Amino acid sequence: MLTINGRSEEIDRLYYVLSYGWNTNAGHYYRSDYNSTTGMNSAELNLRLTAGTYLAIGEGYDSDEDNFGNGEITAGNFRFSLSLDGVGESFKEKDGGSNNSIATANNISLNKTYTGQIAKNDKNDYFKFTLSKPSLSSLSLLVLASDGYGNDISYEIYGKDGESICGSSSWYQGDTDSYHLTKGTYYLKISDDDQMMYKFKLAAQNVAETFQDVDGEGNNTLAKANRISLGKTYKGQIAENDDVDYFEFTIGKTQKMRLSVSGIYARYRIYDYNGNQKWEVSEETGSYTAEFSKGTYYLGVHRSNLGAYSFSIAAYQPVSAQISSLENTSKGVKISWNPVKGATGYKIYRKQGKGGYKLIKTIKKGSAASYTDKKTGNKKTYTYKLKTVEKNYSSVYSTAKSIYGMKSASAIASLSKASDGFKVKMKKVSGASGYEVQYSRNSSFSYPSQKKTKKTSVKISAYRSYYSKFTYYVRVRAYKKVGKNTYYGPWSAKKRITI
Repeated sequence: MLTINGRSEEIDRLYYVLSYGWNTNAGHYYRSDYNSTTGMNSAELNLRLTAGTYLAIGEGYDSDEDNFGNGEITAGNFRFSLSLDGVGESFKEKDGGSNNSIATANNISLNKTYTGQIAKNDKNDYFKFTLSKPSLSSLSLLVLASDGYGNDISYEIYGKDGESICGSSSWYQGDTDSYHLTKGTYYLKISDDDQMMYKFKLAAQNVAETFQDVDGEGNNTLAKANRISLGKTYKGQIAENDDVDYFEFTIGKTQKMRLSVSGIYARYRIYDYNGNQKWEVSEETGSYTAEFSKGTYYLGVHRSNLGAYSFSIAAYQPVSAQISSLENTSKGVKISWNPVKGATGYKIYRKQGKGGYKLIKTIKKGSAASYTDKKTGNKKTYTYKLKTVEKNYSSVYSTAKSIYGMKSASAIASLSKASDGFKVKMKKVSGASGYEVQYSRNSSFSYPSQKKTKKTSVKISAYRSYYSKFTYYVRVRAYKKVGKNTYYGPWSAKKRITI
């Protein structure tokens, strides 16, 4: 920062001219103002300048209509002083600037703060940076001091070949903005018409991309489409310098296909081998189906918004019904599930112990919700899983669930009154770990109470009154503990007792 203080009692209008030492035809001039109180012309001029050699010239005139280089010069005495104050630029510039173009840009690193100056003779600063991966890059730019009329400053980001990518013509003090950019080399230009000090920092958050574009180039045409496999998930990015990504895939037979997408809102288009558009969907997240003939196709992900996305293309499969419960009954194991909308049937698979899975039943009814496997026995573990069928398509397997077979039901051998309740004796079930007694004051067993025992008899303490009698309904079942799991057999027939 150069400060010029000048004053004169003899000259009506005093002009200060500052020329660059290396170019006497270039420069700036400033006029002093008359002060009626002091009877003097005086001025204090603050100029931001790069390091270098300068020529200071003073000229005087006696008319307001005269100006520098135009009018009759007036002789007279004047006094002036010069003072300098360093500004602490990260890259010291001289003679009108040393980083004023892409060719002379200073190399900078990510996550580091830099300080710079927009000077009277240096309006542009260029900086070079590299992104090693596709990124969400953020620029924090702060005006430290302005000698003009505002605190705005302009910036622009260019690609390696000097093409403009993004930027802002007005950047308010202390703001941070983010841009999606591909891997590559970039240039940052900071400029303004006003003199000012600024500081900035560039940061980058890596974006996962299966096929990384470099300097905005990659799979941007059908000819450069990346080959993908069906049933696999891929990740990509729509960036400031990357408007579209293309992928190539092949379908072995005519069939319905499912496109699953997530991330930014984008236009997903499928083209045939000749580049003719066959299908389109615009969405953020969801799954969409369409039927295609055998052949090679291209998926284009087109820009609507900027950011990351993921997708997969696979042969269509219905939603898999999940087993909701397995229950031992006197007839066998009852498998229950929630029906799937659009299903035309289900396939049930079972394995016994450590054996392999076998198809035990094909159900040709989409609304079916349960099936009882009657070919089960006691003291064996059975594991089940399902496939949902929708015409010619089958889902993946459901999550498997296991149960310990307890087809034989316990029974109430006797039910008798006892002090403060009643006593239950159960029929023994071979291999059982114990028994559970359930009792309630209503036959539907709403809000029941229960008690477990490892013996075949148990006393139940139940509420009774001296003034009226109460009837209780009772049933029992055996249970088996296998590891941390407890499996239950079917309920016995209910009996009642009045106490």
